[in-house]
Amino acid sequence: MADAQRVAVVTGSGRGIGRGIALRLARDGMDVAINDMDAEKAKAVAEEVRDLGVGSAVAVADVSDRDAAFAMVDAVVDELGGLDVIVNNAGIARTKTLLDTTPEDLDALFGVNVHGVVFCVQAAATAMRTRGGGKIINAASIAGHSGFDYLGAYSADTVDRRHRPCPRSGHEGVSPARPSSGTSTRRRSAPVSSCYLPNSSRTRVTGLGRAFPPPSMKQVAISR
Repeated sequence: MADAQRVAVVTGSGRGIGRGIALRLARDGMDVAINDMDAEKAKAVAEEVRDLGVGSAVAVADVSDRDAAFAMVDAVVDELGGLDVIVNNAGIARTKTLLDTTPEDLDALFGVNVHGVVFCVQAAATAMRTRGGGKIINAASIAGHSGFDYLGAYSADTVDRRHRPCPRSGHEGVSPARPSSGTSTRRRSAPVSSCYLPNSSRTRVTGLGRAFPPPSMKQVAISR
């Protein structure tokens, strides 16, 4: 299948790093679905994707809701014709000391950053199996490697996200990858890092057994 016919969905791509990943995949020839909780921001990025000459769809969904995650993937498949790549980029943070962290904070953090990844992996892998395979990319943060002041709970869920099981590599053509990079300049505090942004201090993809340097997401998303 030609690159231009491949379909990706990037969660949390209405702004910031997710938007950058979506635009990079679009420049590499993929149709890209934009997932975000903010419909207007998702629509704006989808228009940017279309301006690059590829297809796009808006997929408003809360990934911490399993039914919503599956419905999102089903909608993308219906609108764009399939699913070959998912980038689990969506994430939230709570900037608090560990002693000030509440049960509600933990529920929100793990709901999006851990459960949301699992639900999207399940939904995407189910769709990819009918298409003969695909690529699952779970973005993580440097906070999963070492702790930071006021980010104790976030660091904990990022470790879980980084090691969260994917379908085993190559199983029914579905391959996992877990980019984990350093800090990058962005306008929000998000528990995700990019595997290609120029300010990233390091890049390593563990699911495929080899590292991918900047600047192209295509190396991760297209490689089998």
